[in-house]
This record gives sequence, C-alpha cells and structure tokens, in this order.
Amino acid sequence: MKRFIQDALLVLLLVYVGTYVQHKDIPQDGLSERVDRFENDIAQHKIIEKDNANLNNYENENRASKLAKDGSKCVVTCIEKGVIFISTLYDAMIQ
Repeated sequence: MKRFIQDALLVLLLVYVGTYVQHKDIPQDGLSERVDRFENDIAQHKIIEKDNANLNNYENENRASKLAKDGSKCVVTCIEKGVIFISTLYDAMIQ
C-alpha cells in the first residue's frame, strides 16, 4: 500500500510538471533578441586561420578507451530511450 501511494504521488508529480511546462508562456520575440545580443557580445569578429593540425582517428584503440567509448554510447542510448518512453507515456496519459 505504501508503494502504491508513492507511485501515485510520483505520477501526479510528473503530470503536474508536464502540464506546467506545456502551459508555460515564453515570449519568443524577447528570446530571439536576447540570443542575438548574446551572440554579438561573444563574437570577436576576427578571422581565424587554420593551422596545420590534423586529427586522426586511431583504428587500433586500447581496451580501456574502447570500453569507455562503448560505455558512454550505452549510457547515452539508455537515457535517450528512457526520455522517449517517459514522454510517450506522459502524452498517452494526457490524451
């Protein structure tokens, strides 16, 4: 029973947050102006010449780097699939 109440509260919290984000009014003109101002602030307006640097993809990786790369890819994939699942579930609950 305690677990059921916790799950129900979690679902209600997710519905509340989703509804809040969905109905939040963001003025789009002010946002684009702020982005333009920010881009002009950080722009240095100078030409950057390319050095003779060359990035190589090494085909012979060691085990540690391959494990880290595969682990990172797995985490990104799991998070992406989880977010898609939760958003689909939320949309189904709203409709």
